[in-house]
Amino acid sequence: MTARYADGKVPAQEVIEEPEQTVIDSWKKARTAFEEQFAKFGYNRGLEALFEFIRGMNQYVGIREPWKLAKSEDPADAPKVTSSLAIIGEGLRLSACLLTPVMPEISAKILELVGSEACDVWDDRLDWGTSLKGVEVGEKTILFPRVEID
Repeated sequence: MTARYADGKVPAQEVIEEPEQTVIDSWKKARTAFEEQFAKFGYNRGLEALFEFIRGMNQYVGIREPWKLAKSEDPADAPKVTSSLAIIGEGLRLSACLLTPVMPEISAKILELVGSEACDVWDDRLDWGTSLKGVEVGEKTILFPRVEID
């Protein structure tokens, strides 16, 4: 969608309405739970917190439907499209950062595709932000190709 609706670059987040704020708040909750669980070797619970965030991102996409907003002639919808793409990009970046210890190759590929640097140190890289603004995203890629069983 970023290639189609934002010239292949992560746009600026212009709108923070209830759906966007819900995603940002959900990230803070997931990050805290993830870090707490990993600190005490509760990897499965930490990953469950992350995947709850990812499910919330999917719900966000379903609520905003940026592909429909992009076709709207209402000028108020254009900032919602760009904001949706920014929120989705940042959510992907942050999710990939937390997945790095358990899925390093896939995480690295996701980070590369969203135009982010590697997330080998967590420091402030886990803060919700705008580090992807204006960054060119990679081409659409299948991360988990279908396995053919003979």
